[in-house]
Amino acid sequence: MAKLRFRTPPGTHAQAVAEVIEIFDRRPRNAAAEAEYLTSLPPKGAYFRLFPDTRVAAPFTRYLKTSDPEAIASVSQFCWLAKNLRDREIAGALLPLLEHPSMASHSGAILEALAASRHPKGLSIALSMVDRVSYPEHAAAVGTILQRSGDPRHWSVLASILTRYPSWWHLLKPMVSLDRERTRRLALDWLEVPQGDRVRTEAAIHALTRLADADAARRLTSLFRVPSAGSWRETLLQSFVAQDTDEARAGLVRLVLAARADSSGLGCLWAATRLGIGQAVPLAARMARVSGDAAVRRDGIVCLALLEERSEVPLIRRALEDPDPAVSQAAAWALGRLGDSPSVPRLLARALSSADVGGVATWSLGQVGGREEAIALRALFVRLEGSPAASDQTRLGMVAWALGELGDATSAGKIRFVAGEKRFSPFARACAREALLRLAEIRSEPIGSLARTAVPRALVRCVFPFVRYDRTSVRLLPGESVDLSAQGYWGGSDPGGQMVRFDLPLPLPGLLPRPPVLADPPGDIPVGLLHMNLNSLVGGQSKLLTEKPSCLTAEREGNLVLSPLGGPRFVERSLPTVPGLGMAWVRIDR
Repeated sequence: MAKLRFRTPPGTHAQAVAEVIEIFDRRPRNAAAEAEYLTSLPPKGAYFRLFPDTRVAAPFTRYLKTSDPEAIASVSQFCWLAKNLRDREIAGALLPLLEHPSMASHSGAILEALAASRHPKGLSIALSMVDRVSYPEHAAAVGTILQRSGDPRHWSVLASILTRYPSWWHLLKPMVSLDRERTRRLALDWLEVPQGDRVRTEAAIHALTRLADADAARRLTSLFRVPSAGSWRETLLQSFVAQDTDEARAGLVRLVLAARADSSGLGCLWAATRLGIGQAVPLAARMARVSGDAAVRRDGIVCLALLEERSEVPLIRRALEDPDPAVSQAAAWALGRLGDSPSVPRLLARALSSADVGGVATWSLGQVGGREEAIALRALFVRLEGSPAASDQTRLGMVAWALGELGDATSAGKIRFVAGEKRFSPFARACAREALLRLAEIRSEPIGSLARTAVPRALVRCVFPFVRYDRTSVRLLPGESVDLSAQGYWGGSDPGGQMVRFDLPLPLPGLLPRPPVLADPPGDIPVGLLHMNLNSLVGGQSKLLTEKPSCLTAEREGNLVLSPLGGPRFVERSLPTVPGLGMAWVRIDR
């Protein structure tokens, strides 16, 4: 894997960039026109996020240098552009604005632009603004600039900010880089009174996490056993996951062995599953077998599959008959994930019945089925094709996906028809398009296996909402990168069991409004998936995925993990148990 690199074909946005420059240059250069143009774009200049090209910097730089600072109405937009384009010219043109009192509210944004563009004057300006930082983003910009200087004397500057605002623990990253031992002593001082300041205690945990050595892991493990540690135990579990070292794994194993087989032990279980710790298998099996809580049983089954524990397959087979739909769906997914071919008849019977809400059993057949199952799914495809019901449309998409996985070329014509007809749901069309790619020999293969001689064109992984962490076969070393993109649709169900389609591609940004169909819902519709994004994680580092390929560079060694959780959280105790589940897929291109 150390020699593998994945690249995205370079996009050609020249025409769009030329249009941006032409429109801006054609307008009168006054504040009103400039503000009208910039603020008419999507929030935070999303247009430039789609067309990142430094050529758009030239007209904006000329405008800033020739305009009266008092007349510039959209300084924040220019700061955003300088930051995201990493352009020193725009950042330099913003510097004179710092001298005007009316621009004091933009000083932090200008500082962020200086940090992103590595402007040579960034260090002196950052030091002059230390006493004026008032937002975490501004403090992060100061930390980035001081870290790049490499001067250990700047450690005290960051420590003074952190002392005033202990919750800004992101400053600990540059502090560790500037002076590891002083950062360690500061963290240990803050841990001297564990029952005191919770904010400082959590900041100390983050500091020890950044150190990621044996002493830090031992200290964190001992802190977990403090009787009053309930308020920060989840932070500790996140710390073990983020470190991903032998010492952290050993500490987590001790916590897992002492955990109870109920909801209180889920945090330890999911942290262990994230790291692939096999000692968590007995805990997961007890949860799946004896818990009276359906959510705990579901999580236990999913963890057994993620840990690739095939000795518990009989337990998972029995869970197919669990009265709770979330548990039975998790069992169907787990059998497909584990490749349990003896379960094919039971999975096929479930896939052909109305019990397969969301088509999870159908997806599993795509992983473990054969020619006979493809024939049965072909007949099911024909039956569902004529049904307008939303739930049947979801199952139709899953059937198309499974036929593509099984390589059933006979179905290519029907799948192509579904992919191009707008009368089918967005989810069904998206699944059909992916199935066509499977039939065109873009296979979902473990490209991380060194035993393989041929690397396929792409690796595509499916992610379901009830799977918190889906470990792939790709392991990255520090500095290695992959290009990732996400596609697919989440779905929810209404109280009557019908699918509510979200015509929104992944990810689902948190700022998007609820779809009109849900604006005034008749009753309590369990749609708790709208706020979810799809993330990738490597060694505790999280990155939001979008439809456009983006590069993920590993800061430390670790497995590439996919997660439907929103935000940078590594441990989550609950996910929506919506009966009708959509799916998403992540493509890794070379």
